[in-house]
This record gives sequence, structure tokens and C-alpha cells, in this order.
Amino acid sequence: MSYSPYRSPDYFIFGCERGGTTLLGSLLTGHPELHTVNDSFIYQIFAKSYLEEAATGRGKMKLKLTKWVRNSLANRSKFLYTAAMNMRARLRHQHPTAYIPPVENLPPPNLHIAPRQAQRFVKALMGRYRQPLPGQKAPTWLAEYAEGFESKTIIAEAEAGTLTLRGLLDLTFAQLIPSAHRSKTMLGEKTPAHLYYSLWIRSQYPQARFIVLMRSPLTNIAAIYKRLDGNLPAAIDLYKSVYHPQFYFLYDGSNSLPVKYETLLHEPEQTLAHIFDYLGVKAMADADSATSIPGDYIKKDYIGGGIDPSRDQKLRALLTAEQQQMIRKECDEILKRFYPEELH
Repeated sequence: MSYSPYRSPDYFIFGCERGGTTLLGSLLTGHPELHTVNDSFIYQIFAKSYLEEAATGRGKMKLKLTKWVRNSLANRSKFLYTAAMNMRARLRHQHPTAYIPPVENLPPPNLHIAPRQAQRFVKALMGRYRQPLPGQKAPTWLAEYAEGFESKTIIAEAEAGTLTLRGLLDLTFAQLIPSAHRSKTMLGEKTPAHLYYSLWIRSQYPQARFIVLMRSPLTNIAAIYKRLDGNLPAAIDLYKSVYHPQFYFLYDGSNSLPVKYETLLHEPEQTLAHIFDYLGVKAMADADSATSIPGDYIKKDYIGGGIDPSRDQKLRALLTAEQQQMIRKECDEILKRFYPEELH
């Protein structure tokens, strides 16, 4: 297969933050015909950049101020950044919809992209890739995406007046695929925040397959709770935002493949074979290869060697009986719909 500078995602993995999407993406990349680009942030960054540019008056000032405060704190102190994020999360408590970004005014695939828009998007994306973690001086593994990223083709297309939004997204996506995987039959993308933009992404890629990974609130919220340094109400609200009724279309299976994280843990071969069938590729004959992480996967150290069912037990142990009961109460509707066995 000859390599094209334009590559479209053939599938997307959607799911909650800390919900197992990185594990699933890495396992799919182990298939000889598949590669999943991990945490590209492409669609979120474009949407934010586009809406920020379209904003006027007080709305624009608020967006700029929020961005400046966040970046300033992140570069100065992990303690200050965490405190600010926890304060924001507490203010959002009982309002899961506060985590859901506006998507109503996002543009169609044939939008003409001006040079200024292309430059703004590339700058924002590279800034995200090079941004250190709060209180740290060195960038994260995301900096690998920025290394060698060539914006010349994108800017040249924009200056020639031939660049559309779909072209911008595809040119960007293609550059994030490692050379060793560019000849693979199907390419996918996984960024948890992209679930919020799934309807807009569907309008960009009508033929793409959607894999939706679900995880029990008791373990998923525990994992978020750990990341948020013990802010349980915020962890609950973040989780609930992903299961908001406006996203139920992702979970009904009519135009997607819902997969439970727990099934992936305890029945990995069968679950992966089902996903491979959905994607239209043959199941792997070697079960050990199918359930191990590729050595060159970009976040291998973060995931570990492969599937580890004991992680769920450790996460549950983080929560007291009272906290677990609080989660059951707050997530009652989600449990009834997806995890009735966890109600008691």
C-alpha cells in the first residue's frame, strides 16, 4: 500500500476517562491489520480553536482568561494546578453537563480552511503536545507527536485555497501514525474527550465504525477519584457526563459496538474476536499475541504488559462502603441501564 498524506480514521474508540480505552487501543494495535492513534486530541483541539475564534465580546475574553490561568498554573505548581482544578470540579458538582462542551455550531467537512485558521489549529495542537504535566518542566510522551510533525503541507494547502476541514483533519491524523504502522489496513483513533464530540465526528466520518467502551461506575469512578486526589463528587460528575442521555445513541448498538471493560478483562479472546469481526478483520490465531501489548506502542509503560483483572479489585479497595453506596445512589440510572448487578 502506498502511503498517502491524507488518511481518515476507520474507527474510533470512545469511553470515559480512566475507562480502559488506552488498553483497548493498544490491544487492537497488536493486530497485524490495525493501528490505534492514542490521545491525538485532534478533534477536541480543532473544536475549541474554532469556537474560540468565533466567540465575541465577553465570551471570548472568558475563554482567553480561562486558558491563561490554566496554562500559568500548570507551568508553575502541581499543587496550585490541582487545587484550582479541584475547585473548578467542586463548582461543577451536581452539574455533570458542565463537562460537556458546546458542539451545536461546529462546522461541516467541506468548510473552507483559511491559512490563519490552519496556523491557529496547528499552533494549538502542538502546544497541547508539548505542554508539561502540572508542576513539571519536561513534556509528556505526547511530545513524540510534535517531533517531526510537518505543518508545511497543511499551510501550503490552505494558502492555495484548496484545504477543507476534512482535509485538515486527515492531513493531521496521517502524521501521527508511526511509519511502521502506515501500511496497515485500518487505522483508528482514541481520545476519551472525543466522546463529547461524537455526533460532530460522525458528520465528518459517516462510514467510520464506533467502538464504545463502558466500565462499571464503581471502578471507573475510583480510578478518576484517584487521579483527582480524592475529590469523589467531581469524579462522579465526570463519569455521569459520559453517560448523559444525549450520548445514549452510542450505547444502543444501532450504529456502534458497545463493549464492557469487564468482559474485556475476563473474556479477552472472545471480546477481541467480536471487535475484530465488527471491524471486518480476521481474529488472531495466537491468543497470547491477541491479548498482549505491542512493544512499540506509545503508552506501553502506562498500561503495563497486558490485561490485569486485579486492577479492578485494587480500585474498589480505594473506596469505603459509604463511598460505594454514594456512587450507587448517584449513578442509579446508569446502573439500572448497564450494570444492574452492581445495584446492591
